[in-house]
Amino acid sequence: MGADPDESGRFDLPTPEGTCYFASTDEAAARERVGTQLRKTAGRESVLASVLAAKDGPVVVTGVVLGAVKAANLPVRKADRWVNRSLWVGTGIYRISQGWAALWRAAGFEGLLYEPRFTGGARVRALALFGAAGRPKPALPVEHSKPIEDVLTAHRVQVVRPPESAPTLPSTVPPPPL
Repeated sequence: MGADPDESGRFDLPTPEGTCYFASTDEAAARERVGTQLRKTAGRESVLASVLAAKDGPVVVTGVVLGAVKAANLPVRKADRWVNRSLWVGTGIYRISQGWAALWRAAGFEGLLYEPRFTGGARVRALALFGAAGRPKPALPVEHSKPIEDVLTAHRVQVVRPPESAPTLPSTVPPPPL
């Protein structure tokens, strides 16, 4: 987690601990990654291609094998009244949800099972897994890996690219009539 909680993840723990996020479907993982950058116009969802790039290369959605995890299960009736409603109505103040994560970690939970923000459905879940900051060691066994663009387009999200070049008129040519 960085200096500003709102510039890090929803359930990020402070260093030297960390939080790794997983989703129960490739679509949910892709949607969580692009998040608020998804746009909907005339019933069609889109995202800018620039959102799908990272500093170290293209973003991929990777399916991994996880073992059993002792996780707080937030999508249950008892949590619905307070925790889930607070999350859904916009605890966009991540300092609050990160504080909850720290309390659940201190209570002995290894993670949180919750409903993702950008993918609905009764069977879709996300997992915030707590542990040491950085990549898991040893690496988790990989089942598959797909470019995020392929996952999004398979779920009818259009990836928008800027035009490669715009036509220019020489200064000696008058503009076309209107």
